[in-house]
Amino acid sequence: MNLLQNTASKTVSRIKTFIEEFGKVEILFFFIVMGLIYYTHSHNMFNYPGFENDEGVYMSQAWSITNLNKLAPYTYWYDHAPLGSMVLALFSQILGGYNRFGDAVSTGRVIMLIMHIVSSFMIIITTKKMTNNIWAGYAAAIMFSSLPLISYFQRRVLLDNILIFFFTFSLYFIVDKKINMTKIMLSGLFLGFAFLSKESGIFFIPGLLYLVITSLDKKQKVWGAIIWLGFFISTASMYIILALFKTELMPSSDKVSLIGTLQFMSARGNGIQFWKEGSHFRENIGIWIEKDFSSYYFLVFIFIIGVIWSLFKLKNKFWVTTIILLFGYLSFLLRGKIVIEFYIIPLSYILSLLFGLIFNEVTTLTSGFEFKIKFRNLSNQVLIIFILVLSIILQFKINSVALNNDDVKPSKDLINWVRKNLDKNSKIIIECNMYGDFHYPEESQPIFKDADWFWKADFDREVKEWKYQNNPNNVDYILVTSSFMNTLNAESLPFTKLVVERSKEIKRFNNEYTNASILQVIKNKPEILYNSWTEYKKKYLANSAIRSNTNFLTSSDQKYGMMQSLINNDKASFDSIWNFTKDNFQKRKADKLLVSKIRNIDGATTILNSNSSSDAETEITLSLILATNKWNDVQYSNDAKDILNDLFKLRVANQNGNSVLLQSDSNITQGYDLIHMSQLSPGHFRIFNSVNPENNWLKLSEDSYSILNQVMQTRTLIPNWVKYNYITKQYEDATDQKGPSSNQFTTETSNIFWRLNLDTQLTQKQSPISETVLKKQKEFFEKEFDQNKSIKTVYGIDGTRQSEKESTTMDAGIYSLLSFTDSKIKGEYFRSKFIEKIDLDTQTFDNQGTFEDQSLGPIVFALKEGYIKELDNYIVK
Repeated sequence: MNLLQNTASKTVSRIKTFIEEFGKVEILFFFIVMGLIYYTHSHNMFNYPGFENDEGVYMSQAWSITNLNKLAPYTYWYDHAPLGSMVLALFSQILGGYNRFGDAVSTGRVIMLIMHIVSSFMIIITTKKMTNNIWAGYAAAIMFSSLPLISYFQRRVLLDNILIFFFTFSLYFIVDKKINMTKIMLSGLFLGFAFLSKESGIFFIPGLLYLVITSLDKKQKVWGAIIWLGFFISTASMYIILALFKTELMPSSDKVSLIGTLQFMSARGNGIQFWKEGSHFRENIGIWIEKDFSSYYFLVFIFIIGVIWSLFKLKNKFWVTTIILLFGYLSFLLRGKIVIEFYIIPLSYILSLLFGLIFNEVTTLTSGFEFKIKFRNLSNQVLIIFILVLSIILQFKINSVALNNDDVKPSKDLINWVRKNLDKNSKIIIECNMYGDFHYPEESQPIFKDADWFWKADFDREVKEWKYQNNPNNVDYILVTSSFMNTLNAESLPFTKLVVERSKEIKRFNNEYTNASILQVIKNKPEILYNSWTEYKKKYLANSAIRSNTNFLTSSDQKYGMMQSLINNDKASFDSIWNFTKDNFQKRKADKLLVSKIRNIDGATTILNSNSSSDAETEITLSLILATNKWNDVQYSNDAKDILNDLFKLRVANQNGNSVLLQSDSNITQGYDLIHMSQLSPGHFRIFNSVNPENNWLKLSEDSYSILNQVMQTRTLIPNWVKYNYITKQYEDATDQKGPSSNQFTTETSNIFWRLNLDTQLTQKQSPISETVLKKQKEFFEKEFDQNKSIKTVYGIDGTRQSEKESTTMDAGIYSLLSFTDSKIKGEYFRSKFIEKIDLDTQTFDNQGTFEDQSLGPIVFALKEGYIKELDNYIVK
């Protein structure tokens, strides 16, 4: 009893002595600062920011260590040293398991909170040792924890946070006027731990080694440096020993390797110097400013002030060490390789140390005053209160997003929906942060053993080649969020992009902050095309003809029926439509061209418009040529040649050396010709030349590009009609002849793009259209889609929107443009405008649009998917 009383008495006495030496006010502020740090990082941390893929990767690797006795649930390929995952595994077990806080990532964030509190404490005591000023430590800790830009990343389960956790100890042990060998060994050991958590820790070596050397007596400097490096290298070499033990050190064609992975990782990035536009560093500056410009510019301010001030502190080893650490890590960021936004975390720690040093110098400026010690203490307290107030303002005003947003709920709702509604054997591509939810959920939830990271679907042979056989159709579903789509657009993920392009959204969850969706892969596209054709025939095929209007029939209607029956291998319907067309539209006495409009009642035909339409004739002729190959019937080819001979003779005009196919009769006697721009069909003409070489269709194909380039010299978008003036020899406005619509870009005009696209498929070369012309068209429609997620049906040629309607016909044209210009949004556009229009219940395309929408949409879809195999015969070798 007396022993306990004596122990308690001594403990109380020591606490009183500590408080007296440390200062009651200082201790009070310690709890205030640490309390603010805790609140800043813990409040709403399970909901904001949204779960990031790297968080799921590291937590699933931690789970794999404790449950599978493997370093990763997939092939471990040395993209990062494994200590970070091991630390997460250890902490998770101490806390009570991976689902202790609801899910693995949330548990990981609790670990990050603990590590951050420790790191913040370490920066306080390290800065105090550097300055002999506890208030400078508080200032450094507040800066390190309160900037919204930095705390955004510090909440996340990132290896950079674990790196800093170990680095703080490595630095602390050698921050002293004099150091001993034990501290040197511990410093080298902990930097080795930092390196084994994130390889970028190697860039701290120059600063720490300088501090070791300058803190030792002259006789000990070399020996101390050798010991420090020895402990660091021996610890860091565990990475190499691991690879040797697994026989995975050197590059090999049949397995992963440490050297091969390091070569790959070191080559990541575009290699553009950091100061040039397009470099990863400059791109991330834009990201940092967008996330929180106040944090970014404050960090820049501290950097500038600190570097300038350090020029007057060259005899202070702690100032010099901090500057060397700063520029050492900056050399990593500025090396011209990949920079990821959270790489700013270690930089923020060093700048926070620098801020502590600056704080100390500012308060030291009072040394000329009488009662300098009291005044300095007062100035320290005033400045800390000021910084605390600013920090609180940051949290509750500028950083209120972190306190209120819920970026996680839609994903959680989606995960719960999948658990309840999908077969647990479904093959699902997921974001990495969802791995724990499907592979080690709470006991009552099903396990989805075939839910795979999207990264592995693209880069892991076991997943991409063995499980999916490089075929997107072997995937059943893909789960996506808004952040995932940004990643998909930014990264090279060809397999995953194909899966998304072929998928239709079947369920979406969203709130005001974000969204999450499940997409089902559409696998039976030929069947969907056939079902759509069956429905199309029910609506429009009657008495052997395509009838979109009860009062009359047109040759244009028949072209769509012939092409769709060709795509669906429906020879009976093809023959029926073509025979009707021959018998009822090929009525011109002097040639084999087709009248454009008739009335057909009870088998009796009345011609309503005897003028032929070159648009219909080119499509019908193309169908006949392709049918010759498909069904090996030469009669189709003979019929096509009859039309082609008269079409070339009557409709092809020569305009100052350019051959052009006119829509109708020439007006050359009046000094001009009208050109329907969608009639520029170089792919069609190229195929025509192969079966009708007597006429120079190839020149017509090449001249289509020449005309387009000339017309587009002064226009943003392609006009519907232009007039060629034989007197001025210029392509002019056709408003006087065709009205205001001639100067518009319409659904009709958009047909030119799928015709140009057809030619690029045949030539397998870049389109000969002027790069300027292509750039104007591509950039305009990319911007329009980015802003409105739709393209309207009518635009002025200056780009002004003149309609709020949408149509599949326009989408078919615009997708074709995006496709042959290899636009970054082509996949998203195709999915949203074509795949999303598939009715999963009836397995057909949406049939609610206009007749032309229902006609052209499946044709462009078939072209995109390569289902018109007969075109392969005309590919230019």
